[in-house]
Amino acid sequence: MIFQKRIFLCIVMSIYIFFSQNTTALAESGEQVTAGYKGGFFLKTENGQFKLKLGGRVTSHVWLYQRNSITHSDLFLTRARVWFNATVWKHFLIRIQNEFLTDPSLRDAYLDVNYTPSLRFMIGQFKVPFSPEIIYSHKYIDLVERPVVVQRSLDPTRDVGAMIHGTAVQSILKYQIALISGAGQNLQDNNKDKDIVGRLMVSPFKLMKSNYFRDFSFGAAATYGKQPALGGNSIYGQTVTGYRFYEPVAVKGDRLRLNAQLAWFAGPFSVKGEYIRTIEERKDIVVSGQTNLGDFETEGWYLTASWIITGEKEQPDRPAPTSPFLVQGGELNGTGLLKMASRYEVFMLDSERRHGLAEPMPITFRAWTFGLTWYPVELIRISLDYQMQHFSDVARSPRPRHEVASLVMARAQAEF
Repeated sequence: MIFQKRIFLCIVMSIYIFFSQNTTALAESGEQVTAGYKGGFFLKTENGQFKLKLGGRVTSHVWLYQRNSITHSDLFLTRARVWFNATVWKHFLIRIQNEFLTDPSLRDAYLDVNYTPSLRFMIGQFKVPFSPEIIYSHKYIDLVERPVVVQRSLDPTRDVGAMIHGTAVQSILKYQIALISGAGQNLQDNNKDKDIVGRLMVSPFKLMKSNYFRDFSFGAAATYGKQPALGGNSIYGQTVTGYRFYEPVAVKGDRLRLNAQLAWFAGPFSVKGEYIRTIEERKDIVVSGQTNLGDFETEGWYLTASWIITGEKEQPDRPAPTSPFLVQGGELNGTGLLKMASRYEVFMLDSERRHGLAEPMPITFRAWTFGLTWYPVELIRISLDYQMQHFSDVARSPRPRHEVASLVMARAQAEF
């Protein structure tokens, strides 16, 4: 908590000092300042040298479980966030994002230096550049929640460190290389070891005139680091609603995460997928008198397909309805944007069966999700999903003695 406050105060003070020193110069230059809304409320100078932007969102969820489940249905707020961006001298972006429902609450707090698109430098607390499903904002993912293998393989999703990133070869290549603490968000590093993260994406048809394959990309990512402490800190199994079906086991030593990914946007359609494998060492750990335990391994994948029924172009950012659902002249006009999506996912824990005898047996989790999302206007999202879950071990199912469990998930989201 103390570390979080230090980051927040340092960035706020930096913004205050910079703008207080340059306000007079802007006034003397006669530079015109404009205000408006575009992805957030903004103030900016005419020449684009300085810009302030403010936004946020509130999100609520509903979980409705199948009868005879040991979990219970719920309605609750999941996010109440405010973010602030400041662009100074055109090439320096400062971003702060805060969550008001959890403690610690700080999410993003970084400085991004952008003199050239091919080589940018970022320092602070930011998202770990590993999974595109994490890098893209939760606001605009295809379904109510991310795949289980993504959520569990990269938890927490943010860390403190430094990163170089950019695009090359006319945006055909996109890369990110980061050195992070490995401790997670809002935590001060307590050891000398650091994690290395790398990601490379290729868009081979970026320069084609045809729009059919232009937005197709594929790539890979990896993280490598050490886990110095013993005790329950491996990857674990937990559904998107928080039901834990596989407890963490003790790990110590190297941790390697590998990721293969692809995405294809073609008009109102999109296809996305990832494969993630994690290998965690278990050095100097004794279980039931056994030593030299094998690595704890997890792997999983997902494939998502979506279709915007109302015909708007699919994209990774916020979709904009071409015909907003509004009241005009006392009558309802427009349909808004309606999107349909489906995802199949698999998550296998300790798939190599190389654990100690006293450890939980391996398990495979599968889920098929179908969803509808409606944007009546650009800033409001309403989603409804149905998910069917399958557990290879019935003893771990939220429905005792049943391999299959199903639930309905809903989300209401408003931005500003």
